[in-house]
Amino acid sequence: MKNPGGRDSLRDLSFSVRSGEVVGIAGVEGNGQSELLQCVIRPSIWSKLKRLSGEIRIFGKPTQDLDTKKIRDLNIGFVPEDRHHEALLLESSVEENYLLGHQREPDFSKGPLLRWKEIDASVRKAVDEYDVRPRDPAVLSKGLSGGNQQKLIIAREFFRKPRFLVAAQPTRGVDIGAIEFIHQRILDARTAGAGVLLVSSELDEVLALSDRVLVIYEGRIVAEYERGKTDEKTLGLKMGGGH
Repeated sequence: MKNPGGRDSLRDLSFSVRSGEVVGIAGVEGNGQSELLQCVIRPSIWSKLKRLSGEIRIFGKPTQDLDTKKIRDLNIGFVPEDRHHEALLLESSVEENYLLGHQREPDFSKGPLLRWKEIDASVRKAVDEYDVRPRDPAVLSKGLSGGNQQKLIIAREFFRKPRFLVAAQPTRGVDIGAIEFIHQRILDARTAGAGVLLVSSELDEVLALSDRVLVIYEGRIVAEYERGKTDEKTLGLKMGGGH
């Protein structure tokens, strides 16, 4: 994948994520992680700009010509790295944010009409199950703490029980209690058979959750480790380009 200046942001990169597996991407920020996420979630944009070469497959299906909605329709959950700019409408309510991407679900709509009674029941169940505080669907999302904003995003993305989950910096800016909760939900998704691609700058998080760890440096995968076969010191060395 090429950046706007024509230079390669990602090079010679090839990997897979299997069902029931967490694959963690470890790297110093700015080494291609954001571009990798864009390739997975929004490949058609970069293909049209002729900045993406190679092939991306999800469940065996080539995705380069699919827009984001069609990719999400494959039952993919996405927790973006910047929740304020990519995941939430801060001036909208918890209920409206929970509905994002689900407004055409049969559970929530009938033709052009939204089924507000069912929506309200679902969001109240979600904020209770995912411990989003305050438990008020009408409160604006900007009024939630960072941890509660993140739990709202997790609740929304897990609504359809995704077969493939892309989680980028899933615990950035949240408290310890929320970190443990989010980690457990990611592991629950793996146990349920989902493939999980985890991108995180927190090495302890990558090591705790990943079945395989891939190290990215200057747009390339430079090392791969199975669970329990590496440590933070080794990862840190590889992330800095060391041998």
